[in-house]
Amino acid sequence: MRSYQGPGGKQPPQPDGQPELPPNLSDDELEIVEASYRVLAEPQAFDALVEAWRQRILGFERSKSTPLENGALERTSEAVAAIFARLPAPQTGKNSIEAHVADLDAPALVMSLSDQVIAINAAAADRFNLAVGRKTDLDWIDPDSLGELHALRRSARLGGNRALALLKIPRERGISDLAEAELISPETGPGVMIVIRVMTAPWNPRVGRLLREAFGLTEAEAAVAEALYNDPDPARIAADRGTSIRTVRTQLQCIFDKTQATGQVELIRLIALVCANHTGAPSPQARWRDPLGRERLCFDDAGRAIAYSWMGKEGGRPALLCHGPLTGYVLAPAIQEAIHAANIQLFTICRPGFGNSDMGDGTALDDGAHAIVTLAEHLGLQGCTGIGLVNGIVPLIEAAARKPDRFARLLGIGSSIPMDSAGMRRLPPIQRTVFSLARDAPKALNVVVAAGFHLARKSGAEFALQRMYAGSPADIKAVFDPANFALVMASASMVLAQDGKAFAKDLALVHHDFRKSLRPACPLHFLSGRLDPIFSVEQVDQFAREGFCTYSIFENAGQAVHCSAPDLVASEILKFV
Repeated sequence: MRSYQGPGGKQPPQPDGQPELPPNLSDDELEIVEASYRVLAEPQAFDALVEAWRQRILGFERSKSTPLENGALERTSEAVAAIFARLPAPQTGKNSIEAHVADLDAPALVMSLSDQVIAINAAAADRFNLAVGRKTDLDWIDPDSLGELHALRRSARLGGNRALALLKIPRERGISDLAEAELISPETGPGVMIVIRVMTAPWNPRVGRLLREAFGLTEAEAAVAEALYNDPDPARIAADRGTSIRTVRTQLQCIFDKTQATGQVELIRLIALVCANHTGAPSPQARWRDPLGRERLCFDDAGRAIAYSWMGKEGGRPALLCHGPLTGYVLAPAIQEAIHAANIQLFTICRPGFGNSDMGDGTALDDGAHAIVTLAEHLGLQGCTGIGLVNGIVPLIEAAARKPDRFARLLGIGSSIPMDSAGMRRLPPIQRTVFSLARDAPKALNVVVAAGFHLARKSGAEFALQRMYAGSPADIKAVFDPANFALVMASASMVLAQDGKAFAKDLALVHHDFRKSLRPACPLHFLSGRLDPIFSVEQVDQFAREGFCTYSIFENAGQAVHCSAPDLVASEILKFV
């Protein structure tokens, strides 16, 4: 046993009303306490916290002589969770995709080469009516500038040298703002993306003075720089100044030489950065918005909001989709097109505590089933197909058992069957750890999830996705595929929209034995990935042999079957709806 001393030989900080930790801790308890407090100041200590609990779990499984989470560890978890709840949101890490739109007061967004939004700040979301995961038709860009954007996109696809372009963004009464479009290649991501930043920061006298002092510009050159910032047309600048185009071009070349800018685009970008340093507060990250742009709310009998949307053909045959913990609810374009052509309206629900749905007071199972039943009654669904992405099938099964008339058949995209001890032993380390905590140490799980959310908000959702799917090369390939990445980022944004309590509760669904809730009149079919890192084909096959489900195997797919094989998933959906 060792006595724990915090940094500087002091006991760790305790929130008001929290008892002091006992003076003696075992080695594995000490590792957990140290990592729990360290992760508050160092988000990167998340790995050490998970590893400390993993070692504790291995010892617990061997002996089971003491509780996994004893009194001392429970008090530590409660104290650390209380501190996490009071921490301000972390600053976005410089290497994350979100960093390209953070700390700017002007509209800014990152999009894929196929025009799907990957990251966006609130100013851009409000001005352009966009959201992460939504495909934009670029109608907010001046038509005369689209050629510049297309040229930049071609450069990215063909490996050209062009990396910057200037665009005009219309405002009211014929006025346009300038925006820079830049190619970026984040460390974690599917490849080249386009970041567009509107340069709305106005010129002011301090900017001219700074340019003169920093770069030695003359009064005339500073005036030309101001004119260029407001209108990047040398001919109009010459006309406004009553001089020749040749004179303006000569002055511009002098400015390029003094500032070491390679041309007009880079000079305007430099001026915009100087202007931005003399403006107001930056625009925050955009709040969660439905990528489909159709979100509606209904309310349960306690007044809690349930957010829902839909894909496919409005007024078509109804079905209901329930998302998993990381999957989101927006399916690939190929699936959306197929269900639209088949005259299917696929309603989607944000389960309690996710996206814009209010948190419930019960378990993930009860809250989820209650929300599904409430929405089904609100929509008047009768005898329809319920579709669950990964563990989203579990509350659907419970809802179908409670209201048999609402659902006639169930389709699970990605396996999710009751986890047994043998299944737990074959899990990748991080999944085995969090699922064990969900079952045996819920207070510790709250700390692990809070730390994980803190790290995700600092390092970027793409970093969190890479970590969560690290044990599955098939899933990494699928979620980071450029065709899927924007929708996957939208899914992560939905999860991160709230404080992580719903995500922590959601992890317990893996242990729920729903076999008693299944009914022959409402059959269950799984679309299972051959390479699923959580549920093996053998586990699903045994479940089927016991008569609880049927299943189809998707080769070369992991858990994210809907990302790996959208065309095949579309075909299966059409069979069941």
